[in-house]
Amino acid sequence: MQRYLRLAALIASPAICVTCAMAVGYFAHGVINAKPAPDVSKLAVSILKSDNASPEMQDWAFEALGIHTEAPLAVGSIKPAR
Repeated sequence: MQRYLRLAALIASPAICVTCAMAVGYFAHGVINAKPAPDVSKLAVSILKSDNASPEMQDWAFEALGIHTEAPLAVGSIKPAR
């Protein structure tokens, strides 16, 4: 009986490792070859045009478009050079 258990352990251990490696490869292949997301900018613009978009959605849209909203615009403080 012990001989069969030892033989099963010798066979099962590599089989489990190979199976796990195949599963990781399968999922990695799926992630790498996934089609790119649809154009996010269209979604972001439509969110910004919407009247009832939440502030979180507007923040996401600004971030997706690369618009920085952290720095306040101080147009009145700009003075011409002399």
